[in-house]
Amino acid sequence: MITLFPIRHHGPGSAFALSQALQTLQPDIILIEGPADATAILHWLNHEEMEPPIALLSYRPDVPGKSTVGPMAVFSPEYQAIRYGFGADVPVRFCDIPYGHLLSLGHSIPPPPAVPFNQLSQIVNMPSYERWWNLFVEQRQDTADLFPAVNELIAEMRRDLPEPDDSDEKEGAAHLLSERREAYMRQSIRQAEAEGFHRIAVIVGAWHSAALTAEQLEAKTAEDGKNLYELPIVPVEHSWIPWTYSRMSAMLGYSAGVRSPGWYHHLWEQKQVEATASQVSTQWLKKVADLLRQEGFESSSAHIIEAVRLSQAVAAVRDLPFPGLPELNDAVQTVMCQGYAEPIQLIQRRLIIGERMGDIPADTPQTPLQKDVRQTQRQLNLRPSPDPDSIQLDLRQAEDKQRSIFLHRLNLLDIPWGQVGRSRGIRQGTYTEVWKLQWEPGYTIKLVTASMWGNTLGAAVGNYVLDLAHKASSLRELSQLLDKLIIADLPEPLVQLLHMVENKAAVTSDVLHLMQSIPPLAHIMRYGDVRDTDQVLVQHIVESLFTRVCIGLPTTCISVDDKAAQELNEAINALHPIIALFNANDLIELWQETVEKLATAGDKIHGLIAGSACRQLFKNGRFDQETTAAQMSLALSRTGLAWSDMDRLLWMVAWLDGFLQGSEMVLVHDLELWQLLADWVAQLPEEQFMGIMPLLRRTFSSFSEGVREQLGRRIRGQHPPEATSDGTTYDTALANQLLPYLEKILGVATQE
Repeated sequence: MITLFPIRHHGPGSAFALSQALQTLQPDIILIEGPADATAILHWLNHEEMEPPIALLSYRPDVPGKSTVGPMAVFSPEYQAIRYGFGADVPVRFCDIPYGHLLSLGHSIPPPPAVPFNQLSQIVNMPSYERWWNLFVEQRQDTADLFPAVNELIAEMRRDLPEPDDSDEKEGAAHLLSERREAYMRQSIRQAEAEGFHRIAVIVGAWHSAALTAEQLEAKTAEDGKNLYELPIVPVEHSWIPWTYSRMSAMLGYSAGVRSPGWYHHLWEQKQVEATASQVSTQWLKKVADLLRQEGFESSSAHIIEAVRLSQAVAAVRDLPFPGLPELNDAVQTVMCQGYAEPIQLIQRRLIIGERMGDIPADTPQTPLQKDVRQTQRQLNLRPSPDPDSIQLDLRQAEDKQRSIFLHRLNLLDIPWGQVGRSRGIRQGTYTEVWKLQWEPGYTIKLVTASMWGNTLGAAVGNYVLDLAHKASSLRELSQLLDKLIIADLPEPLVQLLHMVENKAAVTSDVLHLMQSIPPLAHIMRYGDVRDTDQVLVQHIVESLFTRVCIGLPTTCISVDDKAAQELNEAINALHPIIALFNANDLIELWQETVEKLATAGDKIHGLIAGSACRQLFKNGRFDQETTAAQMSLALSRTGLAWSDMDRLLWMVAWLDGFLQGSEMVLVHDLELWQLLADWVAQLPEEQFMGIMPLLRRTFSSFSEGVREQLGRRIRGQHPPEATSDGTTYDTALANQLLPYLEKILGVATQE
């Protein structure tokens, strides 16, 4: 005798009705829709440490990136059937087509056609089939005759299906896969009959039940053999992995998922205590009230009572037997949220979808890389959780240092479980890292994919990075990889990558790329005492790169456009603090001479670069105040300048922009430089001034509010100095003429 149980994947009502039906039927074998080649690992679901939600991960060991997952929750009918089977000592098998075939073709299991389900929702006058199924199956109180009724419904829905469009390749492939899957299920049933089983329970998605009847088993024997003849197949491995309700949600892309796994979990819990429809609503609203109180909303018992009454009234108006989730949401928004929709988003995330994450036994079959990562997580007391968390690490502590290395290595494999950030109120320095942690189930799949690179995390990261390095086409790409590898504490790959950088640098003539490759190397020189990294080779490479940069930089900066100048200037500024790390005085002097060439080359060099170079020389003491003032005067001089020469004026503005960026306090404290700037602006004709004013305002807008306020007070004449250091008094009339222009530049208004 074959008994068909058409269920909805992850349906609590289906799971509860199935549990009762199996107790009554007491089958001698249970066949479940699932990959037949994964039957061997079904027994793990009976392990006491297995905690749903979990997922069956099926992947090709030869191509780990090709994989598929099949989630299960505690309210999934398949999970309850498997638990029943092992508890009753009844054989349990998956009866669907092996995933070795599925992954050989790269297909995914298509959902049932939408047309008949849409027609059903129209017939029952419901906004969607989902709504009807939830109310009359998942929240159903009386489960008697449920499965025969669903069988009859599906048979009618499949009766007049249109033929697939053979001209549509995608539709044709999906139809063929569905035909093969149902053929394989029928063959599995025939196999169970041939083995002498008499009470065969077949648990499949409702859409397939009409294809597995006794009539279909008899009528399609020959056809099934043809469909499955010489079926292509590849080796596939299976394992159980932790999953979350958020990843199970259809709202986040899982095609066989449900929109509200947290709500379904609540329905399952209420089924276990045989709660009435009113009790289901009340208990749900209690959870909502608790969540809202935690978030600072007022939510009392009176709110719960009133929300229950309102949800029942709304259900009656909508001609429903009892409230569903939409009615409860409407009542919550009206009564508990004072009509605001924003709290519903919180309820959606925390309760309706839920943040529950499963767990698996430590000895569950896994790839060596998965086992290594899991063991390291336990050793370092870093438990994966779907809830956001943060930890502060002190790299001087051995365990914290290992935690940092572990998280950085995962990031290199594109598994961003942790992200380095900052926390308010926490002082951070060289030895401190603050990590934001949040685990996603998809990271486990990425670990399986990364297994091709090594059996341990260190080996996988090293091999993966070196593979990327061999494929890198530029020195910049290598330096970016190096920057990431430095803090992963992998000495052997690091040395190999350093040699690759050295070899690439030897044949690279692009000075910008050479400059951009130096900062990652400097990190080793600066923080090597924290990470215990050998610095001898690093310093040799950096000194070599610096020398080549000094030789080629002045020529590189000639006749560049604004975009290139900005990029070059950023790279140059990044090198200034690095030079202080060297003990070689000759290299420091060479760098200073190079910067001085940039500052004194006139308009051959882009104004932004020349002005920034002058500022750096003034900042580090190579240019004194007199020299700096002379250089500014020369750069901003209009001697021999035709006022129609806008290019020269734009060069002056760019020079000023470069000089003032990052040195705004110079204008506050150095009156001579301020006067040079003021004189230059005052001598500009109005036409030229209006042309460059937007550029000047851009420069001054980058100043802090405090500095702009001080300069504004100086312009407005508040507490002006009476004389310069040499005793010369200010020309008040000239200053008054200057005020309107400086007010426009600084964006301040004169206060009368």
